[in-house]
Amino acid sequence: MLIEDMNKLLDKRTVISYFTNEPSLEEVLTDERIAVAKIRITKDGGLIIINWVKDMEAGGEGKASAITIDLKGTKTLEFFTNLIKIHSVVVDGILLSTAIVSFSFRYHHNDHQHVSDLISKYGKELAGFAVPYMGPSTGLINSLKEISFDVPLHYMEVVCTVPPNIMNISKDNVIMTFGNNWLREVKYLLGEETHAVYYERNEVLREDLKTTEISRSEKIYETTFDNPIITFFYEECTRKSIAPLGMGQRLNGRTFSYYVIVPEFHLSEFTSIMLEAFQKMKDWKMNLQYSSDVSSL
Repeated sequence: MLIEDMNKLLDKRTVISYFTNEPSLEEVLTDERIAVAKIRITKDGGLIIINWVKDMEAGGEGKASAITIDLKGTKTLEFFTNLIKIHSVVVDGILLSTAIVSFSFRYHHNDHQHVSDLISKYGKELAGFAVPYMGPSTGLINSLKEISFDVPLHYMEVVCTVPPNIMNISKDNVIMTFGNNWLREVKYLLGEETHAVYYERNEVLREDLKTTEISRSEKIYETTFDNPIITFFYEECTRKSIAPLGMGQRLNGRTFSYYVIVPEFHLSEFTSIMLEAFQKMKDWKMNLQYSSDVSSL
């Protein structure tokens, strides 16, 4: 599986939590339920997509619920924006319970000072600020299993072939920089550009102003890309208030693989998005290769 190849490429992990006194979030976090969330950066601010399961009725199952809230001008958006500015940081999950917001993220040890500086700054500004964990990363899969203990998650992996008209070596910044053999984890989407951490499998062909070196010896970099599949998933998930937790991709020649992690209780809605992508982008020849709850990975 693709996620196994990505599993331990970032060696540090931290969990940060704090109390939120933002009215827009407090209205949702009114009981003991635990929700999972995705923050989207927009050109004029940001929003948070919150997914949870409504209380179960007697003899029945809980019903999935979702809401999208504007975060413009909030401390949570400011904190998240500064967190993802750290080049190697990949946020695995955001959990919300009552008035507590918790961020779980991985990063490369070369960025540890930047993470420490962030903690020093916001430790004085956010009520109830705490660092429940900071130390070695035991891997992306273990991080997701920990989150899945509170909110069940699902993993789906697709393999496809890049159409010839898409792989334009002379115009594609990623191909010109990394060639056609790499892994990447998505950090966030802004407009049409997606920011990601790249794990180069060969040698970097060139270095430009858009590419930031995280670790030359381990061939880890940050840069942006534009991919119609990834943009489609982000936009449709936002439109349907689904909070995807993680997206990773691999290119090997013209074979393109990607995975998406979503809350288990939104699996049906996300599957419909995936099948719509298969139909809209038939020239990619996409096919589902693997589907499993995260606890079984």
